[in-house]
Amino acid sequence: MEVLIVDVDKGNVTHRSHESLRMVPSWSRPAYLANRGVDVVLAGGLRHCDYFAMVHAGLKVYGGIVGEVEETLKRYLSGRLSQEDFGFDGPWSESVWKKGCGRNRRGRRWHQK
Repeated sequence: MEVLIVDVDKGNVTHRSHESLRMVPSWSRPAYLANRGVDVVLAGGLRHCDYFAMVHAGLKVYGGIVGEVEETLKRYLSGRLSQEDFGFDGPWSESVWKKGCGRNRRGRRWHQK
């Protein structure tokens, strides 16, 4: 997994770096990003468990975004992210994912006919 980390000052990108998170265990990636000074995550495919872990680490997360990275970044910085930027009805938020990771699985039984 590779991420683009950008530093922003007054709406302008002042620094950008590509980082590989392959060597960072998946469970510690949200804390790693927070410790690197990341405040906001713009993501495409994102499991809701990862979403909650990032929110718990203090990150503001916009998941389900479709489109090119540079264009999405420009739209975010100019305050123009809209419904069309998401692959469903809007950005992920806690109201979208009311159930926590792994909940509602206990007691579920599958029977073959």
